[in-house]
Amino acid sequence: MTLGAWCFDNGDKSSQYWIPQGVAISRTAQLDGVVLSWYHRHKSGTDWVTDGSRVTVGARPKVDAKGAYQPVTLAVPTVTAAGKLSFQEVSPANSPAGAVAAKGVDEAKQHQGGVALAGNFLYTADTSGLRVYDVRRTYRVATGQNILGVGDDGRFYAHNEKYALFQTGMFRPENAGACPAWDVVPSARNKDLCFSTVTYDPTTSPASLLSAEYKTEGGVSSAKPMRVVRWPLNADGSLKADASGRVTSTTVFGTNLTHVQGAAGYHGGTGDTLYYGTSNGGSPGGIYSDRDGDGNAPFHVVGPIGGESLAFDPYSGGDRIWGITERPGQRMLYWIYRKELQKPGMP
Repeated sequence: MTLGAWCFDNGDKSSQYWIPQGVAISRTAQLDGVVLSWYHRHKSGTDWVTDGSRVTVGARPKVDAKGAYQPVTLAVPTVTAAGKLSFQEVSPANSPAGAVAAKGVDEAKQHQGGVALAGNFLYTADTSGLRVYDVRRTYRVATGQNILGVGDDGRFYAHNEKYALFQTGMFRPENAGACPAWDVVPSARNKDLCFSTVTYDPTTSPASLLSAEYKTEGGVSSAKPMRVVRWPLNADGSLKADASGRVTSTTVFGTNLTHVQGAAGYHGGTGDTLYYGTSNGGSPGGIYSDRDGDGNAPFHVVGPIGGESLAFDPYSGGDRIWGITERPGQRMLYWIYRKELQKPGMP
């Protein structure tokens, strides 16, 4: 396992309030870099409450070079008094057209357990489904106020960050049953699907998303394993939906591994390989590779402490699997060559 970078030491490295969860690697003309998803929380009595989220965007880390990333506030648009979506009226200097009701926008209060960047679209996992953000609708906004919405001066603010990205869509499972508790087995193999993380897989044709479930002991059985589901994409990165807006999965993988925080996939000429990152509290977790559902004997290496999501990186010098860790003071990007996550001699 190779250390890619420590998180920015501007408070993010040890913050109890901003927690990194998802990682996406992009090698496109649009973005040649890294996207991380974060959720924000505050203490309410003895409980932590999620009250917002963001992504950070930056270049991939380089050896012996300092890096940086740009925070982008995630937001959910509501409707103005004039019946318009307020994010169409965002401007750093001009007042929006018409009176704004309820600030025109809501906080994205999701865990954002995983993130995937595919073409023009960014996807995040929020346990009960997938949220969609169109990166072409990233807005430069005013700074100077720690609010989300239109201030008294008629300008739009996003918690004093320079950019805001608005949710443009949402997908939910069609069959009955919400995601059950982590230690509860789903009611059927094709129901109660959880979206604990999501990642982009560029190795399939067409490219696809993979969603995976977080389950603890008692939450899976041999007949009802933890599921990793492949969702097809169009060439522009949008989910491939029929005329009614329904997206149908192409493949479902299963494993009895528990505490899976991240998943990634590789589709080659000899079949599919799934990569899983598991957590183990304050002790090192594990990273597993499972060739074509050989869940009885997956290849295993020791993983980091506090590991979260994974992302596949089709690198010319050797494909990599990237990951992010979440524990305060120990937050880092890391990567492992794909060839080192499988039995010797396998392609």
